[in-house]
Amino acid sequence: MKRSVIVASLLIVVLLFSGCSLTPESAVKTHLEHIKTGADISILEHLIKNEVLKKMITGEDAAQDEVATKFVDLADTIVAKIRDFDYEITGKNENEDGTVDVQVDITTYDLKIVFKESIKEVIKNSFSGLLDIIFSKDEVESDTFLNKLIVVFGEKLAVAEKTYKDSVSVKVEKNGLKWELVKGEDNNDLYNAISGGIINDIEPILNMLK
Repeated sequence: MKRSVIVASLLIVVLLFSGCSLTPESAVKTHLEHIKTGADISILEHLIKNEVLKKMITGEDAAQDEVATKFVDLADTIVAKIRDFDYEITGKNENEDGTVDVQVDITTYDLKIVFKESIKEVIKNSFSGLLDIIFSKDEVESDTFLNKLIVVFGEKLAVAEKTYKDSVSVKVEKNGLKWELVKGEDNNDLYNAISGGIINDIEPILNMLK
């Protein structure tokens, strides 16, 4: 009996020091901390699903050196701001299937508002050629608009403050002795909150320009 207790205790210690999550809350906390440190890039994978954000983050199609530098600067700013979120685990709900929904409050930079304001500024400064930019099929003009947007978005994002707040639920399940995020769940609500609302709202914003 004593031996079983000792083995179990040692196993728990090993799990703790190996970073395994013994509670639903610790599983979510570990995931969030990995996002903050860059050990988990799932948030970036969600961001680059959108073509505009993909270009902004990866610098895709940035041919000129000056433009390419702006892409790199903006990518660094976006990634840094996204990882600099605050969170608080506020509770949990147990489901009949054995999974647990962990509630998390996220506070971060409002990338959605910054993006909207950046578009408004670029449009205002480029009003004389706005219709040509919006309706043109010409790659050069479209890239010009995007390049201007990159500069303004980067400047505004650099001085943004944490005004975005959202409460989300993250589903976790038990796998042996440890808890982990449910496989197959895209956790889009969580990533949207961490991104300051831009993942879900960038398409409606861009559609306004069409």
